[in-house]
Amino acid sequence: MLNLRVEKRPLLVAGLICLVALAVMTLAVDRARASWSSPLDISESGQDATDAHVAVAADGTATAVWKRSDGSNDRIQFVRIAADGNQIGEPVNLSAAGGNAANPRLAVAANGQSVVVWQRFNGSHFIAQGQQIDPSGAPVASPEDLSAPGQSAFTVEPVIAT
Repeated sequence: MLNLRVEKRPLLVAGLICLVALAVMTLAVDRARASWSSPLDISESGQDATDAHVAVAADGTATAVWKRSDGSNDRIQFVRIAADGNQIGEPVNLSAAGGNAANPRLAVAANGQSVVVWQRFNGSHFIAQGQQIDPSGAPVASPEDLSAPGQSAFTVEPVIAT
């Protein structure tokens, strides 16, 4: 199984995402000691976790998103990681059950507000969907369809307006 792991360290969350020995890991270095910390599993075991992305807010809080199977469909999940490297809460499903979702991407504003976008097959087209996450880590409302009705969306990439 592929599990998403993040390195815990006191100075910098996130950094490098790599696929190593069947584990998707986010590696972080402690700049003061120039050493790696022990990894922290942030995806649940039992199904593969792939296509991981991490973005960090100004206060050091990171948001990680990835694709993971629920046993029937691929879902988009996220979790927050505090600046000290500890996970905040459990992974949350953003995409709805009953259809495959893929290609998660995210952007994080300086205040920690996040936007996650992905593609999801609605039975006819691959549509773009998105979800806002407030600075506390709570999803805002429900995911929204971003692509025009009856059209496929092939590329999604969020940008935070400044």
